Amino acid sequence: MKEVRKYIRDILLEEFSKGDCTDFFDINSINSYVEFDKPLYSIVAKRKTAKLVYMSPRQYIYKIAQGFGGLSYEDAIAYANLDDGRLVKKYAEDMKRGDKFPVGYYTRDGEMQEGRHRALAAMSLGCENMPVVEFIKLNDQGFQRVVNKFRDMEFSELNELFIGMGFENGITKLGYHELKRYVEYNLK
Repeated sequence: MKEVRKYIRDILLEEFSKGDCTDFFDINSINSYVEFDKPLYSIVAKRKTAKLVYMSPRQYIYKIAQGFGGLSYEDAIAYANLDDGRLVKKYAEDMKRGDKFPVGYYTRDGEMQEGRHRALAAMSLGCENMPVVEFIKLNDQGFQRVVNKFRDMEFSELNELFIGMGFENGITKLGYHELKRYVEYNLK
């Protein structure tokens, strides 16, 4: 069981030490994503998951630049500042006033991102770390591996496992039933 927990924890949720930028972001905003609100459902029905990571604003800009067809770091910043940096300056001022912003995100495959302006504003305020959601598409092999680990587990056991991995609300019956339907129709 320890091996299952370690594998699931590694793939689903990774926590680093929180830096001094956490106060600028509304961590609860991640619960609007199905990957956090209904984590098992997202894995089974959507073949994707997410994890909350902490990285420097500069690292975030590098990650999303790579996702835009290999843009340079400088070009990613330039595209975010097409308005002469007005939006970045506004966000930085709002952050100083105590406003909280939704946590930005990116997909591992570079398909989507949201949060460049927030990252640049945080960087301008000297932030070393900020929370970011990393969305992860599960390939067939990864999906099958997870399903095989979960397939014989009871609802309460899976729920406790997900809570232990940091998913505060655990799993839903919807996710559990999706798993059982998948196992019944595809693995027997």
